[in-house]
Amino acid sequence: MAANTTKTSPNRNGKSSATPRHKPSGSRTQQKSSDNEYLLLSQRLKAEFDNYKKRTSIEMESKFNDGKAYAILKIIPVLDSIVQAKRVVTDENSARGIDMIYDNMEKILRDLGVEKIDCVGKEFDPNYHNAVMAEDSTDGRENIILEELQAGYILDGRVLRHSVVKVSR
Repeated sequence: MAANTTKTSPNRNGKSSATPRHKPSGSRTQQKSSDNEYLLLSQRLKAEFDNYKKRTSIEMESKFNDGKAYAILKIIPVLDSIVQAKRVVTDENSARGIDMIYDNMEKILRDLGVEKIDCVGKEFDPNYHNAVMAEDSTDGRENIILEELQAGYILDGRVLRHSVVKVSR
């Protein structure tokens, strides 16, 4: 008896084509075992691919956030220059124009998720503040921020720049 037989059947075009038919080699348990191996392999490959997609998604988000933080760090010195200009301008119309520019810049940063560190009157925290000056306390409280010399900023819980402050001792 031959191991292979040929069966002819019409295909979609109506023409006959020969398709080989194989007799089962081995028992049904061997076939089930082979099917289970392929099933397990396909499940593992699917799980690996799902993990790959999750990992690359996290990596892409991290790279995006790093780029966003980098761009914002380049913008913050411009905001500092606007603050300095506000301090020295005496003309009322110019001061109003500078205020408008400053407000627009702050709005843009807020829209990007940037928060200004609120510090005056709060206790000094080295995670958010950089003390460059100290002054004797008049009310007896120590490590209280008396003055903000340069604003600090946070993006998504991450400090972009520490507030430069004067503290009480």
